[in-house]
Amino acid sequence: MKAIYLEEPLLRSILESSPGLAQTAARVRDLPAAASHFDRLALGEAITLAVQARREDDSQRLVGALQDLSLATTLGEPTHERDVVNASFLVSDENLEKFDSRVESLSREYGDRMQFKLMGPMPAYSFVDSAGQLPTNAVGST
Repeated sequence: MKAIYLEEPLLRSILESSPGLAQTAARVRDLPAAASHFDRLALGEAITLAVQARREDDSQRLVGALQDLSLATTLGEPTHERDVVNASFLVSDENLEKFDSRVESLSREYGDRMQFKLMGPMPAYSFVDSAGQLPTNAVGST
């Protein structure tokens, strides 16, 4: 499952949650680029840090909402600045429908600020150990 922030709602939310950043953004917006170069760099860095903190919180929330339906979870590194979560879940056949339903529910809940992409079922290569074995509790699962 991948979840990606929608750019406009993300930036709006970051600025709304930080009056200092919003003030800086408003101030540099009215200045010529050359006159506000260093302020713009600092603003960009501050927004990047705010996005990283938001990603950590949102990623934990999303993964946490799905872990009880999975046998194992593997988290991938973000591949884009707007990535929220890139995770593989090992889900048993009996929980697959519940898992899909929960992802749909999360998509509805967070859809105004994130785009969700669910792929699968796929081979369980993310969960195979160096000996080519699935976790013990995952035998017979997909």
